[in-house]
Amino acid sequence: MKIKYSTDGGKTYLEAPEGIRIVYERVDIPGEDGRGELQVNLSHENIVTDVWTTREEPLDHNIGTSVEPISDLVARLVEAND
Repeated sequence: MKIKYSTDGGKTYLEAPEGIRIVYERVDIPGEDGRGELQVNLSHENIVTDVWTTREEPLDHNIGTSVEPISDLVARLVEAND
């Protein structure tokens, strides 16, 4: 399996041999005083998402993590469209 990414709206793609990490900054976090980050890590096996917030030090607290295997995601999408 290959991971490719585009930064120009899908006109061109580059290969990402080690995966990709995407960070959404200044995300409103329910129940927290400030904003945080949503980090998405795409690997050849999983999609891992983490929510980080600041409590005492900048982005010092991970308040949520989700790991979804690529195979499970593909199966769920196929089932949803049957």
